[in-house]
Amino acid sequence: MESEGINTQSEFGHRKVFISYSWSSKLWVLDFASKLQRDYGIEVVIDAWDLKPGDDLAAFMEREVSDSTIDKVLMICDKQYMEKANTRSGGAGTEAQILSPQLYSKNTPGKYIPVVNMLDEKQQPYLPVFLTSRLYVDFSDPTKEDTSFNSLINTIYDQTTITKPKLGPIPVKILNHEANNYSLIQTGIKVKSNIESPRLMANIFQNDFLEYMQEALENGKVEKKVSTNDEMYEEVIKKIKEFDGNESLFKDCVQLYLRSGESNGASLSEYFSNVNEKIHRIDDNDREYDSIRFILTEQFLIVVGELIKQRQWNILKY
Repeated sequence: MESEGINTQSEFGHRKVFISYSWSSKLWVLDFASKLQRDYGIEVVIDAWDLKPGDDLAAFMEREVSDSTIDKVLMICDKQYMEKANTRSGGAGTEAQILSPQLYSKNTPGKYIPVVNMLDEKQQPYLPVFLTSRLYVDFSDPTKEDTSFNSLINTIYDQTTITKPKLGPIPVKILNHEANNYSLIQTGIKVKSNIESPRLMANIFQNDFLEYMQEALENGKVEKKVSTNDEMYEEVIKKIKEFDGNESLFKDCVQLYLRSGESNGASLSEYFSNVNEKIHRIDDNDREYDSIRFILTEQFLIVVGELIKQRQWNILKY
């Protein structure tokens, strides 16, 4: 049984449209409406076909625009339609007054479709003010009529030729927290790219790189609440593995820095002292910081090993 006021036609049933237009496009509109009706199975309601002498034009427009059995309302936009709609004069102006509040109704999204069949001298569409924010179907180029009809028909039948892709996996770099360490990674790139400018490279390493590395390291504690030592062990190992990319970056940049001839022990010593001080303000039995303690120790051994390899005893002593 059909409920009153509800369009119950099936998904693949005939569609029904109402066409609003200015008489300046009457011949074009009649041909356009005939093709919709004859070639595409779309029932067209239009005053030229559905009104007879003595009928009330305004009442007809208002009835059809708000008729729930009308799937789409097509507004044929040419120069005269735009002018009459903007000045609220003539039949197009009356229709504009009726259509304007309907366009902003939350109950009819996508029902009202501007169809442009004419462009101005600047190749811009003749769109009334109340339609300027709406996407339109362009019929202004007769050589592209087939493409225009294809787009319009798909819209009327609520079909699309562009399939939305399936949701893919989260990028590995996000899972590895690279996005959170963007500043660190970019600064590491600067360090590596300035190998021919040792002083500049050392300055970037000592200031920006070590600062961002400290931030990244301090964020490496275990946040997940666990109840057993085994669970904590798994979480610590997980955090250490997540930090692998940063650790490799640290090793590469430290080697370049210590070989630059511009290195000193003060900046590295300050880095280790700052992190060490923060994690040891916490009770040593707090296992949440075990991952940071492990990584910091590993970084310290990387620096010591490189200094021994280069026989930089003064910095090593410092």
